[in-house]
Amino acid sequence: MEAMDRLVCNLYYDMLAFRSKTDQEIEYFSALQAEMINRVDVADSTIIGLEHESENLIKGIKDLSDESDKLLNWLKVYGKNWGNILDAFEVSDKKSEILLDCQAADYAIEDLIYALDKAVENGAISFEIYIKQVRILAREQFLHRARVLKFT
Repeated sequence: MEAMDRLVCNLYYDMLAFRSKTDQEIEYFSALQAEMINRVDVADSTIIGLEHESENLIKGIKDLSDESDKLLNWLKVYGKNWGNILDAFEVSDKKSEILLDCQAADYAIEDLIYALDKAVENGAISFEIYIKQVRILAREQFLHRARVLKFT
């Protein structure tokens, strides 16, 4: 009889311990399930956003392709009548020529710095090389801008 009571008592305490552990696991897995539902929602919204972006990019490609076709057709018709493209940027005096050259160099340096930014972002060049080149280009750009201010 005493052995039976001891067995029942051991079973009862084992059952309580098992029940407690089971309740903890249920809480853990419920929280995990809620987190997974949140992640699914985030993934779904990201996928929807990427699909919209893809559609917009495809539309942009189509628009650029159409504009490119228009430009190529225009060049086929009117491109033969142009002698030298640089004649379109003919200046009247030496001062205007210097201003145009400085402004063109300034814009070219700006584009080059932007391209270097993208190269660093993509990991194509190291940050040290980037900084060294930007310092050199910024100094040159400063000189071009100062020259423009001197002549204006």
